[in-house]
Amino acid sequence: DVHVVIDPSRKETSVAQGEISFTVNKHKEICAIHKSGGIPLRPSKILKYANAAIVQAQKLTAQLEKELAREEKEQQARSRRGESVYTNPAAAFVENISRVTQEEETDVGGESAAAANDEMKDELGGADEKQAAETPTEKGTTSTDK
Repeated sequence: DVHVVIDPSRKETSVAQGEISFTVNKHKEICAIHKSGGIPLRPSKILKYANAAIVQAQKLTAQLEKELAREEKEQQARSRRGESVYTNPAAAFVENISRVTQEEETDVGGESAAAANDEMKDELGGADEKQAAETPTEKGTTSTDK
């Protein structure tokens, strides 16, 4: 059975037999494709997944730009109050690592990942039955996979 997974968890990665990763910029350009594992994919499927990666990259870029704008407003507000506008990068890094580790351990991120994967399944129209019968599970990273 073939499954499409976006940004797989460690558990999903451990059971996958292959992966395809796309590097996409905000201009809808595919900068790189990396496929590993023994799972064969037809060119039509690779194009389908590349288009899904572009959609996912646009969503992530919009989210990132929104967060950067929010952070800039917070820095301006701190500056007006006479507070330091800089965050401690080491503390922010450790805090982020702790949050990600906790999400992975409790599978909290699984819900949002599951929602993204369901959405991707809808966009891709599901795996066709013939390919599902011919190939085992494949994993992916970055913007889309399998």
